[in-house]
Amino acid sequence: MDLQFSDEEYRLHLIKHNILIVDDEDYKRYLAGGVALANGFFPQYAKTPEEAWNLLNTRKYDLLISDNYMPTKEKDPEFDYDTNTGLHKLKDFRGNQGLQLLRRIKSTETLKDLEVIIYTGSGEKEQTIELGGIYVGQNLPLLNEILRQRSNLLRNVKIPRTGYWKFLNQE
Repeated sequence: MDLQFSDEEYRLHLIKHNILIVDDEDYKRYLAGGVALANGFFPQYAKTPEEAWNLLNTRKYDLLISDNYMPTKEKDPEFDYDTNTGLHKLKDFRGNQGLQLLRRIKSTETLKDLEVIIYTGSGEKEQTIELGGIYVGQNLPLLNEILRQRSNLLRNVKIPRTGYWKFLNQE
């Protein structure tokens, strides 16, 4: 019997761990996705927290990486979109969308065990840790190391997720 798989089914068969990456800036989203793919994760992407929330309710993810300051919707009136750079510029300071997504995840029974990494240049380390997330700032080597360790744990060892990450948030 010859089995036929779509490209996505084939990748999901080879790479068993799904990761959702949430960032409004394309280059950061795909940079984190490249690091995730290199560490054995199948990355999926969302530009906004609302898009991420919809994806979280349709598929199981092993890990989530999120920026903190993002528009809530694709065309958010609080943000200007710079067509030259492809970046969103905040008109009026209003943020913490990543932390709000983290808070929403941790307060939802079916998602509360999902590990969330906040990958951002803004300094909300204490709030991230308090909410049960992992703060890496914009430290790409640290993000790579966390994803490598997490991938190895998912493949080999079954331990409670929350206990393992506590030491990563200590200085």
